[in-house]
Amino acid sequence: MIRMRLQDDDEIIDVVVNKKDSEEDYVLCVLSSGIGKRFRCRDLTEQRRGGKGSIYAKLSRENENVVAVKPCGTALLEQRLLRSGNPNANYLSRSFMVGDLEPDDQFMLITTTGAVVRVEASVVPFYKGRFARGVKLQKLKEDSEVIGVDLINKRIQEDTEDSVELVNPELASEELPFTGVGTESDDSEAVKDGDQT
Repeated sequence: MIRMRLQDDDEIIDVVVNKKDSEEDYVLCVLSSGIGKRFRCRDLTEQRRGGKGSIYAKLSRENENVVAVKPCGTALLEQRLLRSGNPNANYLSRSFMVGDLEPDDQFMLITTTGAVVRVEASVVPFYKGRFARGVKLQKLKEDSEVIGVDLINKRIQEDTEDSVELVNPELASEELPFTGVGTESDDSEAVKDGDQT
């Protein structure tokens, strides 16, 4: 059964589930160029099975692509899978708001050169227009691009730290410093807050 018709050079990279009657659920979208934006699920046009979808991430160059679409403020039971596909590999057993970002929560970006940057969630604005590009989260060199994104939620961290025994506590005790928006050690130049494209 075809749920969505794709173009020849297109592919599905992620799936976000939200309640049909929800008014405030939203998603975070990040591009390989380091641009990100948030938009509400209610602004998405509902389509039938086999639809082609609507463009909500406008790509400006040929090699630019969507890296991640993360649920924020969505009531789900999160279940993380390892590469082995074992559903019990990393299972959080209770229900909570997945990625329900507070002002002091952050998300993490990683680039092809191995650089990791933490960004305050509150700096990513909401965009109602489908074709709004978003805000520059990270300015990259020509040979670098964002390849991964993950949310850092304090409540999830506290739950897992209390219940998981660390294999090597010495290695796990090292904490990455918060570098702020648009800064990346040895990989990018500083970008002013609110720099939008």
